[in-house]
Amino acid sequence: MRLTLLDTSLTPLPDVAGFLLDPSPVAFVSCRALHGLDLVFSSPRRLSSLALVFLAQVSTEVWNSWLRSPRLPPPGSVYLTAGASGAALAATETRTPLAAHPPALPLDATRIDLHLAPQTLSSLRILFPPGPFALAKILLDPPLPPQSQPLLPVPPLDAPSLLPLRPLRGDGDPVLQHMTHLPTPALADFWQVAHPYRGAALLGPLSIDTLPLASQNWDGSLVFRAPIAHPNTAPPPGDRILLSLHLGVPPLRLVSQTLSSGYLPVGEVTLSTPEFVCQTRAFVDEHAVLHLTLRLLSPDPAHPRNGSQDLALYAACARRQVSQNDRALHAELHTPLHIQRDGDVLAFAHTPDPQACRLTLTLDADTPTTLRIPLADSPPRLTTAIALDRLVTRAQAFLQGGSSLQFPDAAFQTAWQALLLQTPHFQRQDTVLYGRFPGVYEDALFGVEEGWNIVSLAQLGHGTRAAAALAATFLAPAFLQKEGPHHQYRTGLALTYALDVALLAPSPSAVLTPHWPVLRENAQWIVAAVTSTRQLDNGQRPAHFGLLPRHIYGGDLRELAYSLYATSACWRGLRDASRIAALLGHTQDERHFAEQAQHLRSDLVACAIAIFRHTGQPPYLPFSTTEDGPTPSSGDYYQLFASLILETAVFGWNGPHAHAITRYLHDTGRQLCGLPRFDVWFGRPGLDAEYARGTQLAAFHRREFRRFYLGVLAHLALAFDPHTFASPETAVLRQRPAEQLDRLHALRSQACRVDSDPCSAGSGVMLQYLRALLACEQRDEDDLPTGRWLLAAPAPAHWFAPGTAFGCQRLPTPSGALSYTCLSTPDEISYHIETQRPIPCELFLPSPSPTPRSELVVAHGDRVFRFPRHPSA
Repeated sequence: MRLTLLDTSLTPLPDVAGFLLDPSPVAFVSCRALHGLDLVFSSPRRLSSLALVFLAQVSTEVWNSWLRSPRLPPPGSVYLTAGASGAALAATETRTPLAAHPPALPLDATRIDLHLAPQTLSSLRILFPPGPFALAKILLDPPLPPQSQPLLPVPPLDAPSLLPLRPLRGDGDPVLQHMTHLPTPALADFWQVAHPYRGAALLGPLSIDTLPLASQNWDGSLVFRAPIAHPNTAPPPGDRILLSLHLGVPPLRLVSQTLSSGYLPVGEVTLSTPEFVCQTRAFVDEHAVLHLTLRLLSPDPAHPRNGSQDLALYAACARRQVSQNDRALHAELHTPLHIQRDGDVLAFAHTPDPQACRLTLTLDADTPTTLRIPLADSPPRLTTAIALDRLVTRAQAFLQGGSSLQFPDAAFQTAWQALLLQTPHFQRQDTVLYGRFPGVYEDALFGVEEGWNIVSLAQLGHGTRAAAALAATFLAPAFLQKEGPHHQYRTGLALTYALDVALLAPSPSAVLTPHWPVLRENAQWIVAAVTSTRQLDNGQRPAHFGLLPRHIYGGDLRELAYSLYATSACWRGLRDASRIAALLGHTQDERHFAEQAQHLRSDLVACAIAIFRHTGQPPYLPFSTTEDGPTPSSGDYYQLFASLILETAVFGWNGPHAHAITRYLHDTGRQLCGLPRFDVWFGRPGLDAEYARGTQLAAFHRREFRRFYLGVLAHLALAFDPHTFASPETAVLRQRPAEQLDRLHALRSQACRVDSDPCSAGSGVMLQYLRALLACEQRDEDDLPTGRWLLAAPAPAHWFAPGTAFGCQRLPTPSGALSYTCLSTPDEISYHIETQRPIPCELFLPSPSPTPRSELVVAHGDRVFRFPRHPSA
């Protein structure tokens, strides 16, 4: 029998698909550029059915990283002909999911059966539309497959889309317009635009070292790494374990998923059937042991359940598998693991027997069953109760060791605590990482985003930890090498983040002095770099005069260009180097770097004037000097770099170029409530929400406080899991129930899904936003602090309802700690403020008009400021 793949031009391809006829496939063929296969039999064969196994059970999930997940061909799109030029063969189609757990195949797959009238054929052509389909196996006259356990129903998925999202380059931002006119916009309003993002709960100890992490999915399954025993002759079965729970009594539904207390790194999932309820709790202790507790309850609290119930755990090792003919399409290979139980300890061994991956547990009613899974060799033994108590104690100590935020909204209140407790998970020996296990960016470090996390630590009173992270991340010699795709803007950002962290410390000079040689060297490199491009071209000043030398546009855009973003980051770094020198008493360096920063800014503004595309559709400011098209050639990336440039404040907040940037983003529909759209990447609406920081800061400092607040709501609603606060780099906007169902299926069945979550960037940015909702230092057009603090500037009206309170405690400022509580009664609103030194404050109050209502005071010591409630507020 001979098999030939056909590409879209009908050209035979080399026979790389012999494994398609193998009974145990471990590879697959991408159909992205294929439209069919020719199957030639060695002798005529009587055939009545044919089955194709595709490595997927979903039709919409694309993952949110640069790799793509396989999807299923549309129903009815696969058909047969009798040979290359023969007549079409009438066939009926049936589809059967083949779940990896219980393992019908080592891959999560779907079998498409085509049933024919029995006939004898010498050859067969199988045709399908090209697409991201992963064909793993061809079966001739196979027996009927077993039906897999159905996916849990998803609650609730019937909310219709409130507004159709316009194409990326549509007109304006209809979601922003709609939300602006709502009296009290809330997270639920955004969940009518798209279903909430879903990601797993990140489980880990609160320590900065190399201890392993784990994650808990919405169905209670766990993904982790653990030692695996296997024969020396066996290949490594994979790099992670998926441990699935099967209750075996459908119909089954998800009751709830949450973090313990709403914010602790302890995952809790409750599942129910008509007969019983199963509660699961999981966490990782300080000795790298994953604890899993299962509890059986009655579905009716008024009638306690008696007796016991058998449940099953299934274990498989997982690894990504790349297509034989398309490096961008990845699927997942599962290898069954034997679950070995010794008391309450589980271990795993490689086994060729698929049935050995099942462990039956008998749960007694109301008596918890606790299991321990060592994630490292020979950890100290710690009971689950003691380990959990110690984890909770450490978490509370961590939260109490810095600032405390108080919100009237429960979602904000749990979010800031959960996100702050995530920060140690993104650190390894003080170094802040972009992503961690199980995401595709595990242990990656880039150079823009990690600083947001570091600054958020300083802003929330963890200055010592922030200073250590700054030194280990942005000031490490390897990080500041002047080579590689990120080195230009890293050089500038290292200076800016160093100053941001130091100014919130009790002694800025103590933070900066040990690093001054490195900081000064970076500033000198910037001066030399921009000086090298101040050369006339045939007597004329080129557009790139005074910019950084030609280099790649940005991290994901590899074309060479004179970059406005990299240059603006270095302008900001040079300007901040002058301020650092002033703090340390280096007067000569202070003057020199200030003069050079002013010179660089003038060159950059002159470049912006020269390259502005007045003939653009609409006019726009390019971010490289070679742009000359009617629209930016960077596509979706334009809105990312636009925000990054804005946060440097090189064009100010209200300068003509700053307004030109934000106006273009809005008018072309590139944002959703200020968040960058990222549609082209996915072929459907998506967001890269953390890269809104610059546009959000611009809105805040332009005193567009309501727009800032809507941006915070949109980010939290659409780019964070509402139950676990996991955040991806990019979030697909899933508007249909089928899309959300596919997402949840991918989470429960694909331990190696190529996703970017968990990602530290979104966590760091959201922590900064939540702080700004309560208190933020006013900044001038150069983004220099004015000394005035704005308290509750973006606060919505319902925060001031009678009987509510909000505020913060021990918030670091350059003038010492700031604490306040705002209390509302039917007659008045009072601000109780405590400061160590005099701090000018602008106190915001509810107003019936769009114009903010505020009062200027000077807070010092312990004072209460009372204001009568506006009659119509």
